[in-house]
Amino acid sequence: ALERNQLDLRELAKADLTLAREFEAAVTALARAERNALAAGSGPVTAQPVRPEPTALTDVRKSFDQVVQRIQAIPEFDGFLRFPELARVRAAARAEEPLIYLVATDLGGVAIVVHSVGLPESIRLPDLRLADVSRRVDLLRGSTADPEDGMDEYEAITEWMWESIMRDVLGAIRGSSSAALVPTGLLGLLPLHAAGTRTPSGQWWFALDDVTFRYALNARALSASRKVAFRTRPLPVLAVENPAGDLPGAHFEGVALAETIPAAGLTVLSGEQADAAS
Repeated sequence: ALERNQLDLRELAKADLTLAREFEAAVTALARAERNALAAGSGPVTAQPVRPEPTALTDVRKSFDQVVQRIQAIPEFDGFLRFPELARVRAAARAEEPLIYLVATDLGGVAIVVHSVGLPESIRLPDLRLADVSRRVDLLRGSTADPEDGMDEYEAITEWMWESIMRDVLGAIRGSSSAALVPTGLLGLLPLHAAGTRTPSGQWWFALDDVTFRYALNARALSASRKVAFRTRPLPVLAVENPAGDLPGAHFEGVALAETIPAAGLTVLSGEQADAAS
Protein backbone atom coordinates (compact mmCIF):
# COMPACT_ATOMS: atom_id res chain seq x y z
CA ALA A 1 0.00 0.00 0.00
CA LEU A 2 2.87 2.37 0.82
CA GLU A 3 4.48 1.80 -2.59
CA ARG A 4 1.12 2.37 -4.28
CA ASN A 5 0.58 5.66 -2.43
CA GLN A 6 4.10 6.86 -3.27
CA LEU A 7 3.43 6.03 -6.92
CA ASP A 8 0.12 7.89 -6.75
CA LEU A 9 1.88 10.90 -5.25
CA ARG A 10 4.40 10.98 -8.09
CA GLU A 11 1.55 10.79 -10.58
CA LEU A 12 -0.31 13.51 -8.67
CA ALA A 13 2.72 15.79 -8.95
CA LYS A 14 2.51 15.43 -12.73
CA ALA A 15 -1.22 16.23 -12.71
CA ASP A 16 -1.26 18.95 -10.02
CA LEU A 17 2.11 19.91 -8.56
CA THR A 18 0.61 22.47 -6.17
CA LEU A 19 -1.78 19.92 -4.64
CA ALA A 20 1.01 17.36 -4.31
CA ARG A 21 3.13 19.87 -2.40
CA GLU A 22 0.15 20.75 -0.18
CA PHE A 23 -0.20 17.07 0.68
CA GLU A 24 3.49 16.71 1.56
CA ALA A 25 3.25 19.79 3.78
CA ALA A 26 0.11 18.38 5.45
CA VAL A 27 1.89 15.09 6.19
CA THR A 28 4.81 16.94 7.79
CA ALA A 29 2.49 19.15 9.87
CA LEU A 30 0.44 16.16 11.05
CA ALA A 31 3.54 14.21 12.11
CA ARG A 32 4.82 17.23 14.08
CA ALA A 33 1.44 17.78 15.77
CA GLU A 34 1.16 14.10 16.74
CA ARG A 35 4.64 14.15 18.31
CA ASN A 36 3.79 17.29 20.26
CA ALA A 37 0.48 15.84 21.46
CA LEU A 38 2.20 12.62 22.57
CA ALA A 39 4.83 14.57 24.49
CA ALA A 40 2.17 16.69 26.17
CA GLY A 41 0.17 13.61 27.12
CA SER A 42 3.12 11.98 28.89
CA GLY A 43 3.23 14.55 31.69
CA PRO A 44 2.14 13.99 35.31
CA VAL A 45 -1.49 13.11 36.02
CA THR A 46 -3.35 15.87 37.88
CA ALA A 47 -5.67 15.21 40.80
CA GLN A 48 -8.64 16.88 39.11
CA PRO A 49 -9.76 15.72 35.65
CA VAL A 50 -9.31 18.43 33.05
CA ARG A 51 -11.79 18.77 30.23
CA PRO A 52 -9.76 18.62 27.01
CA GLU A 53 -9.88 21.74 24.87
CA PRO A 54 -9.72 21.71 21.07
CA THR A 55 -6.09 21.16 20.22
CA ALA A 56 -3.83 22.06 17.36
CA LEU A 57 -3.77 18.35 16.49
CA THR A 58 -7.51 18.42 15.78
CA ASP A 59 -7.09 21.36 13.40
CA VAL A 60 -4.09 19.79 11.67
CA ARG A 61 -5.93 16.50 11.18
CA LYS A 62 -8.89 18.37 9.73
CA SER A 63 -6.60 20.20 7.29
CA PHE A 64 -4.91 16.91 6.33
CA ASP A 65 -8.29 15.25 5.68
CA GLN A 66 -9.37 18.18 3.52
CA VAL A 67 -6.27 17.89 1.34
CA VAL A 68 -6.80 14.14 0.96
CA GLN A 69 -10.45 14.69 0.01
CA ARG A 70 -9.41 17.17 -2.68
CA ILE A 71 -7.01 14.58 -4.10
CA GLN A 72 -9.65 11.83 -3.98
CA ALA A 73 -12.04 14.15 -5.85
CA ILE A 74 -9.81 13.80 -8.92
CA PRO A 75 -11.24 10.78 -10.83
CA GLU A 76 -7.92 9.00 -11.40
CA PHE A 77 -6.98 9.40 -7.69
CA ASP A 78 -10.26 8.35 -6.08
CA GLY A 79 -8.51 5.45 -4.30
CA PHE A 80 -5.70 7.59 -2.82
CA LEU A 81 -5.05 6.65 0.85
CA ARG A 82 -8.25 4.63 1.03
CA PHE A 83 -8.18 1.48 3.12
CA PRO A 84 -8.82 -1.73 1.15
CA GLU A 85 -12.25 -3.23 1.57
CA LEU A 86 -12.44 -5.94 4.21
CA ALA A 87 -13.70 -8.40 1.59
CA ARG A 88 -10.44 -8.03 -0.37
CA VAL A 89 -8.30 -8.51 2.73
CA ARG A 90 -10.40 -11.50 3.81
CA ALA A 91 -10.00 -13.03 0.34
CA ALA A 92 -6.22 -13.20 0.90
CA ALA A 93 -6.74 -15.33 4.01
CA ARG A 94 -7.52 -19.02 3.82
CA ALA A 95 -9.51 -21.29 6.08
CA GLU A 96 -6.31 -22.79 7.46
CA GLU A 97 -4.13 -19.69 7.03
CA PRO A 98 -5.20 -16.40 8.64
CA LEU A 99 -3.61 -13.08 7.79
CA ILE A 100 -1.93 -11.32 10.72
CA TYR A 101 -1.08 -7.61 10.64
CA LEU A 102 1.47 -6.49 13.25
CA VAL A 103 1.89 -2.85 14.26
CA ALA A 104 4.11 -1.23 16.89
CA THR A 105 3.57 2.28 18.29
CA ASP A 106 5.18 4.40 20.98
CA LEU A 107 2.46 3.28 23.42
CA GLY A 108 2.34 -0.43 22.57
CA GLY A 109 1.36 -2.64 19.67
CA VAL A 110 -1.50 -4.56 18.19
CA ALA A 111 -2.03 -7.63 16.04
CA ILE A 112 -5.03 -7.79 13.72
CA VAL A 113 -5.98 -11.35 12.78
CA VAL A 114 -8.08 -11.65 9.61
CA HIS A 115 -9.74 -14.97 8.89
CA SER A 116 -11.41 -16.02 5.65
CA VAL A 117 -14.79 -15.62 7.37
CA GLY A 118 -15.99 -13.53 10.28
CA LEU A 119 -14.78 -10.25 11.69
CA PRO A 120 -11.10 -9.42 12.28
CA GLU A 121 -9.76 -10.01 15.78
CA SER A 122 -7.68 -7.41 17.59
CA ILE A 123 -4.96 -8.50 20.03
CA ARG A 124 -3.32 -5.92 22.28
CA LEU A 125 0.45 -6.23 22.58
CA PRO A 126 1.32 -3.70 25.32
CA ASP A 127 5.06 -4.48 25.31
CA LEU A 128 5.45 -4.00 21.55
CA ARG A 129 6.78 -0.43 21.51
CA LEU A 130 8.64 1.24 18.67
CA ALA A 131 11.72 1.97 20.77
CA ASP A 132 11.95 -1.68 21.84
CA VAL A 133 11.59 -2.89 18.25
CA SER A 134 14.31 -0.51 17.06
CA ARG A 135 16.64 -1.65 19.85
CA ARG A 136 16.14 -5.33 18.97
CA VAL A 137 16.76 -4.68 15.29
CA ASP A 138 20.06 -2.99 16.16
CA LEU A 139 21.03 -5.86 18.49
CA LEU A 140 20.12 -8.42 15.84
CA ARG A 141 22.36 -6.71 13.30
CA GLY A 142 25.21 -6.84 15.81
CA SER A 143 24.64 -10.50 16.66
CA THR A 144 24.64 -11.55 13.01
CA ALA A 145 27.86 -9.61 12.39
CA ASP A 146 29.61 -11.74 15.02
CA PRO A 147 27.54 -14.93 15.54
CA GLU A 148 29.68 -16.38 18.34
CA ASP A 149 29.77 -13.28 20.54
CA GLY A 150 26.18 -12.38 19.63
CA MET A 151 24.52 -15.69 20.54
CA ASP A 152 23.40 -14.48 23.98
CA GLU A 153 21.89 -11.37 22.44
CA TYR A 154 20.17 -13.44 19.77
CA GLU A 155 18.61 -15.70 22.40
CA ALA A 156 17.43 -12.63 24.33
CA ILE A 157 15.83 -11.26 21.14
CA THR A 158 14.21 -14.64 20.51
CA GLU A 159 12.63 -14.64 23.97
CA TRP A 160 11.55 -10.99 23.67
CA MET A 161 9.76 -11.71 20.38
CA TRP A 162 7.97 -14.61 22.06
CA GLU A 163 6.92 -12.70 25.17
CA SER A 164 6.01 -9.44 23.42
CA ILE A 165 4.46 -10.70 20.18
CA MET A 166 4.23 -14.31 19.14
CA ARG A 167 2.94 -15.98 22.31
CA ASP A 168 -0.32 -14.06 22.15
CA VAL A 169 -0.51 -14.34 18.36
CA LEU A 170 -0.17 -18.14 18.52
CA GLY A 171 -2.85 -18.25 21.18
CA ALA A 172 -5.23 -16.38 18.89
CA ILE A 173 -4.68 -18.68 15.89
CA ARG A 174 -4.63 -21.96 17.80
CA GLY A 175 -5.67 -24.74 15.43
CA SER A 176 -4.24 -23.11 12.31
CA SER A 177 -1.50 -25.02 10.51
CA SER A 178 -0.09 -21.91 8.82
CA ALA A 179 -0.37 -18.13 8.92
CA ALA A 180 0.69 -15.14 6.84
CA LEU A 181 2.44 -12.36 8.76
CA VAL A 182 2.22 -8.75 7.61
CA PRO A 183 4.72 -6.94 9.85
CA THR A 184 4.84 -3.15 9.47
CA GLY A 185 7.84 -0.85 9.77
CA LEU A 186 10.92 -2.22 11.51
CA LEU A 187 9.00 -5.36 12.53
CA GLY A 188 9.67 -6.58 9.00
CA LEU A 189 13.37 -6.87 9.91
CA LEU A 190 12.76 -9.33 12.76
CA PRO A 191 12.64 -13.14 12.30
CA LEU A 192 9.29 -13.46 14.06
CA HIS A 193 8.93 -17.13 13.12
CA ALA A 194 12.04 -17.76 15.26
CA ALA A 195 10.47 -16.31 18.40
CA GLY A 196 10.98 -18.89 21.10
CA THR A 197 10.83 -19.91 24.72
CA ARG A 198 12.42 -22.63 26.80
CA THR A 199 10.36 -25.62 27.88
CA PRO A 200 10.51 -26.92 31.49
CA SER A 201 13.14 -29.40 30.30
CA GLY A 202 15.31 -26.53 29.06
CA GLN A 203 14.76 -27.19 25.35
CA TRP A 204 13.91 -24.37 22.96
CA TRP A 205 10.40 -24.22 21.52
CA PHE A 206 9.94 -21.87 18.57
CA ALA A 207 6.88 -20.33 16.98
CA LEU A 208 7.75 -22.23 13.82
CA ASP A 209 7.33 -25.50 15.75
CA ASP A 210 3.62 -24.72 16.07
CA VAL A 211 2.76 -22.99 12.80
CA THR A 212 4.25 -22.61 9.33
CA PHE A 213 4.66 -18.90 8.62
CA ARG A 214 4.94 -16.93 5.43
CA TYR A 215 5.57 -13.20 5.16
CA ALA A 216 3.67 -10.74 2.97
CA LEU A 217 3.88 -7.03 2.24
CA ASN A 218 0.09 -6.77 2.32
CA ALA A 219 -3.04 -8.71 1.36
CA ARG A 220 -2.87 -7.58 -2.26
CA ALA A 221 0.74 -8.76 -2.63
CA LEU A 222 -0.08 -12.10 -1.02
CA SER A 223 -2.97 -12.74 -3.40
CA ALA A 224 -0.86 -11.76 -6.41
CA SER A 225 2.04 -14.02 -5.37
CA ARG A 226 -0.31 -16.98 -5.02
CA LYS A 227 -1.63 -16.42 -8.53
CA VAL A 228 1.92 -16.33 -9.90
CA ALA A 229 2.84 -19.49 -7.98
CA PHE A 230 -0.22 -21.27 -9.36
CA ARG A 231 0.81 -20.45 -12.93
CA THR A 232 4.50 -21.28 -12.44
CA ARG A 233 5.83 -24.74 -13.19
CA PRO A 234 8.18 -25.98 -10.45
CA LEU A 235 11.84 -26.21 -11.48
CA PRO A 236 13.94 -29.27 -10.65
CA VAL A 237 15.92 -28.99 -7.42
CA LEU A 238 19.46 -30.27 -6.85
CA ALA A 239 20.41 -30.49 -3.17
CA VAL A 240 24.07 -30.98 -2.20
CA GLU A 241 24.07 -32.49 1.28
CA ASN A 242 27.14 -32.16 3.50
CA PRO A 243 29.90 -32.93 0.98
CA ALA A 244 32.72 -32.30 3.48
CA GLY A 245 31.00 -34.10 6.35
CA ASP A 246 31.16 -31.06 8.65
CA LEU A 247 27.46 -30.08 8.61
CA PRO A 248 25.59 -32.53 10.84
CA GLY A 249 22.27 -30.74 10.39
CA ALA A 250 22.36 -30.98 6.60
CA HIS A 251 20.89 -34.49 6.62
CA PHE A 252 17.74 -33.26 8.34
CA GLU A 253 17.43 -30.43 5.82
CA GLY A 254 17.61 -33.00 3.03
CA VAL A 255 14.89 -35.04 4.68
CA ALA A 256 12.71 -31.93 4.97
CA LEU A 257 13.24 -31.20 1.26
CA ALA A 258 12.25 -34.75 0.36
CA GLU A 259 9.03 -34.33 2.34
CA THR A 260 8.23 -31.05 0.60
CA ILE A 261 9.29 -31.52 -3.03
CA PRO A 262 7.93 -34.33 -5.25
CA ALA A 263 10.52 -37.06 -5.83
CA ALA A 264 10.45 -36.48 -9.59
CA GLY A 265 11.68 -32.91 -9.12
CA LEU A 266 14.36 -33.49 -6.48
CA THR A 267 17.89 -34.88 -6.67
CA VAL A 268 19.89 -35.17 -3.45
CA LEU A 269 23.64 -35.73 -3.55
CA SER A 270 25.21 -36.50 -0.19
CA GLY A 271 28.62 -37.49 1.14
CA GLU A 272 30.97 -38.87 -1.53
CA GLN A 273 28.28 -38.45 -4.20
CA ALA A 274 28.38 -34.70 -3.78
CA ASP A 275 31.35 -34.00 -6.02
CA ALA A 276 31.86 -31.88 -9.11
CA ALA A 277 31.58 -34.86 -11.44
CA SER A 278 28.12 -35.77 -10.17
